[in-house]
Amino acid sequence: MQGEQYYAEGSQPVATGTVVEQPVVLSGTIVNVEQPAPTAYAVQQPAKMPVVIAGAPPPTMVVTTATTVVQPAAPAPAGRWLGGNACGCCDPPGGGPLCCTAFCCPCVVVGQLWHRIVERGGGGTVLGILCGVSIAAYVLEIIVDAILAPMRVGWIFRFPAGFVYLYYMLKIREAAAREGGFQDHPVLCGNECCETYWCLPCIACFIMRHDIAAKQPGYNYQGCGNMAGTVHDLPA
Repeated sequence: MQGEQYYAEGSQPVATGTVVEQPVVLSGTIVNVEQPAPTAYAVQQPAKMPVVIAGAPPPTMVVTTATTVVQPAAPAPAGRWLGGNACGCCDPPGGGPLCCTAFCCPCVVVGQLWHRIVERGGGGTVLGILCGVSIAAYVLEIIVDAILAPMRVGWIFRFPAGFVYLYYMLKIREAAAREGGFQDHPVLCGNECCETYWCLPCIACFIMRHDIAAKQPGYNYQGCGNMAGTVHDLPA
């Protein structure tokens, strides 16, 4: 108690003063003292090691590889005519076969261009129409010249036949320019219609060279063996 003095018998006073209460420690735990919140610690478990049994076959490792199929990129729009010189009918990728076919059988080249540029699979129909028109004009020319001899005016039937060719070629030019991302423009004279009508073989060769260079670079014109004009048809 406060103010009391304690003496040991036969000795000097041990202590005089105020007794201060001290915390009682029981088994290492302090009583009446706020304990700190327990702290959680993560204990890392040792990694499991594989158990190898003597005499057992070695484990089999399965390795899988991902196979990536790379598709060829679609040809980019040309942005301009790629046919080279419009008067160079024997220039690559057409060469002699394209030049001879366009001058002797222009209906074949026009049909192939329709198949390649305007309508896949429709080239045969165009080829048939143009062949019929050409044969009809040729037959009528012979008959009229025979009837009106010595006046040879049968060539006049070539004009309507030429307009049929002109119709299909203008459609082909328009579609080719649209695919390339540019506006059609004359390559020989100042008017697309005029140069296509009067220089049909040259323009047909020019557009075929353009389309092969834009869609099948490295290929050459192979003639009238198929509607594509090349060894392989265009990709679907």
